This record gives sequence, structure tokens and C-alpha cells, in this order.
Amino acid sequence: MFQGETYARNLRLVAELGALATELGFTLPQLAIGWTLANPAVRVAIVGTRDRDHVDEALAASAMDLDDEVMQRIDALVVDSVPVAGPSPEGM
Repeated sequence: MFQGETYARNLRLVAELGALATELGFTLPQLAIGWTLANPAVRVAIVGTRDRDHVDEALAASAMDLDDEVMQRIDALVVDSVPVAGPSPEGM
């Protein structure tokens, strides 16, 4: 999962999403939180941090209003991504 072309492709995607976030005046973590909250099936995003300074950054993301054009741009970027699953209780 974290090697070869799959890894390289996903790193390029992260860089592209980071550039989009910067263009919109946000950080990449803020864009991720805003995108999550823009999903109509999501009512809350649980965000953790190890640094208290990041709390304000996460809170600011909750006020993001990602319009349809931005959501379509994100969808176009992630269409070629390779899903990477983390550990799950079922697999332990």
C-alpha cells in the first residue's frame, strides 16, 4: 500500500488537494474536514489533534462552504486515487 506506483499516485493526489486548499485559502486538513461535512450523509466530523493550536484550525473548517464547483473539482481529482484501508477491528 505504501510503496510503488500506488503510493506515488496517492502522494500526487495529496499534493493536488493541497494546492486546491491553498487556492481556496485553507489548509489541507481544513479542506478534508470541510469536504467531510459537505457530505449530506454526514452530520458531524470527529477530529482529533495532538496540538492545541490545531483546534482553532479544525473549528474554522466547520464554517467552510464548499460549493458544487469545488466539490466537483475534488471529485475529479480523487477519481483515480487508490483507496488505502487502515487497520480495522475485523482484521485484528
